[in-house]
Amino acid sequence: MVFSDKTTTAINWGMGVFLALALIVFLWDFLQEKPNPKTNCFKHISGKIAILIDKTDIIPIQTQTEIQNRAWDAIQEHSKMGDLISVYEITQNSLQNLQPSFQMCRPKSGDDASELTENVKNINKKFKEQFEKPLLNILSGNTGQAQNSPIAEAISDINLSKNLRDAEYGRILLFSDLMQHSSNVSTYGCKSPDD
Repeated sequence: MVFSDKTTTAINWGMGVFLALALIVFLWDFLQEKPNPKTNCFKHISGKIAILIDKTDIIPIQTQTEIQNRAWDAIQEHSKMGDLISVYEITQNSLQNLQPSFQMCRPKSGDDASELTENVKNINKKFKEQFEKPLLNILSGNTGQAQNSPIAEAISDINLSKNLRDAEYGRILLFSDLMQHSSNVSTYGCKSPDD
């Protein structure tokens, strides 16, 4: 089949435009910042959520479930892809060594993906396996009883730490019976002013 010069020119222009657009899309995707594969964080983190769970006493199962549900709901409502989520367990060792038991930036979920250009099912599967499941496991764990309950110190440490500073917005979620007990302050031996 022989094409006229006008048809050949139109086909060449169409192919050229298509290839130029494909190259632009490829370069745009290539130049986008990729998150750290270990933490899923970008260089700039705009939002941070710190979840503190007082595990200095045994937590009943219904309370564990409620903590898990409320924390997850707060993460869903108040964070977006790229925000840092940290979970701290207040235990006997928290007074000297408070470290996050879970820390990861929220990855892309199917809600953040485009059905036209991305595999939403795969993205949701990865979100659940690498973020949601390990996070919910930490939130529902139990550690037992402790001699100290350094709640105030944990809040102060987290508020001063880099894990909450330098963010455009931050939030602390505290799940505790608020029975502070450490060498600094204790609510265990409180007496009324009449005594």
